Amino acid sequence: AVIAEAVGPLAAIDEEIATTPQEHEALAAWVRSTFKPAWKRLGPPSPKDSPNTKQMRATLFGLLGSVGNDQEVIAESKKLATEYFNDPWSVDTNLAHLAAAIAAIHGDAAYFDQLQHIYETANNPQMQEFALGLLSYFRNPELERRALEYAVSGKVRNQDAIFQLMRPLEQAQTRQVAWSFIQNNWGAVQKQLTKWMGAYLVGSTGAFCSEDMKAQMVSFFQTHPVPASSRSLQRAKNEIDDCVQLRSAQGPKLTSWVAAQ
Repeated sequence: AVIAEAVGPLAAIDEEIATTPQEHEALAAWVRSTFKPAWKRLGPPSPKDSPNTKQMRATLFGLLGSVGNDQEVIAESKKLATEYFNDPWSVDTNLAHLAAAIAAIHGDAAYFDQLQHIYETANNPQMQEFALGLLSYFRNPELERRALEYAVSGKVRNQDAIFQLMRPLEQAQTRQVAWSFIQNNWGAVQKQLTKWMGAYLVGSTGAFCSEDMKAQMVSFFQTHPVPASSRSLQRAKNEIDDCVQLRSAQGPKLTSWVAAQ
């Protein structure tokens, strides 16, 4: 429980305060040196593991694969993802979805194609939905654009497409490509918006964390109004202001900490 409580703030520091490659890498290196020994001590999953051990392993695994950018965990994630999609029951359920997501974050075109094929052909609706959702995790710009294009292609249900557009907006590493795509393809995006889902898309821009991005967002939605989204727009502006203030207050401290490492 203690470790799980620490993960959220660490992810927030990486997402909302760190702004340079040096800061991201310094934080990643600290995460690896601090948490990887504990993960290694747990060893591979075993039928004898207690529920607490299973949860601890999954928590450390997720942290090392995301914020920690640990190459061993990333490689293990790709292996587990392959095993999971071949036989879902062969992988510890505490790790399966984490591994598939980490594999997608660092995924290549072959994995993208596999997930797309699963979405289009699987008989299990839950597996279909899971595979589709993973497409929005890819950080490779070319594959990210493919996922966004797929979301507005008419092959994805409206209620699912909106989340495929929202998730990359909410992540710093994928935000710029997603925001540019939405602005440049607004006609296709707008066709996916139901009356209420449009407000969700507007609200997701609250993850932006700069005055410039806030100005872009406000200007765009003023000239491209989305029905029933006025409250979402105001809330997004407030959230951006909060993030800008947090970064202003804590950014110099992170910079000093990085310099001391």
